[in-house]
Amino acid sequence: MYSQYGIDPIRPFYSRTIGLDKNGNRIPILFGTRLTGNVSKSTRIGILNMQTGRKGEYSPENFTAVTVNQKVFKRSVIRGLFLNRQASLTDAQKLADPLSEYGRNAGTEFTYTNEKGSWSGWGSYHQSFKPGITDKDKYIETGGSYNGRHLNVTVDILSLGTNYYTDMGYVQRIENYDAVRDATIRLGFKDIYTNASYRIFPKKGAINTHYIGTENTVYFNPDNSFNERNSSLTYNAQFSSTAVFLHHSIITGLI
Repeated sequence: MYSQYGIDPIRPFYSRTIGLDKNGNRIPILFGTRLTGNVSKSTRIGILNMQTGRKGEYSPENFTAVTVNQKVFKRSVIRGLFLNRQASLTDAQKLADPLSEYGRNAGTEFTYTNEKGSWSGWGSYHQSFKPGITDKDKYIETGGSYNGRHLNVTVDILSLGTNYYTDMGYVQRIENYDAVRDATIRLGFKDIYTNASYRIFPKKGAINTHYIGTENTVYFNPDNSFNERNSSLTYNAQFSSTAVFLHHSIITGLI
């Protein structure tokens, strides 16, 4: 229930982060509990709590996750999520690394699907909370898709702030290496993703299906300047013998 929030590059919750420190080293998990179930035919909840122990310089932490799924209409859903990581730090540790004291996330998502399943639309709003941070801490996304027998189209638009933290999840490409400074810096981004494909089903011949697809992602910096573009074009043919011919081309453009 928790991992369904966000998309592959941005996941507010990822269970494997619990039990590892910032450097990926294992830390002891003292105890934990998880509860999931339906409170009605259309409402499902999930509650998780884990407590880690001390190891070397690593201080104990408590992890809490709460989610609620509410079905609406025929095939649509509204979801809500709250995450909290709370560390047991000394005053000296808080002063040395203020952001390590706690990390909290709250978010809501709505996904609409029509009865036939041919049209879908979605929108999400996520907020992170860190000591002393009050701006550039949001993750917003919206999009839609059409899925037909022949034509499939998807459009997705997202904006992620530089100060959006996910202590219990991950965000790809937000941390970037600056060769000039020889340092890793955080930089939010925006992107527009499009995907379109078309299938042809010949009535005769050795080929059952022709598939032509294109995928394109354009990334922008927080000031809306261009950052990067990744595009691909795919063609494959499915033969009656179950053999497949595949051709895939990739085009990448950088600033």
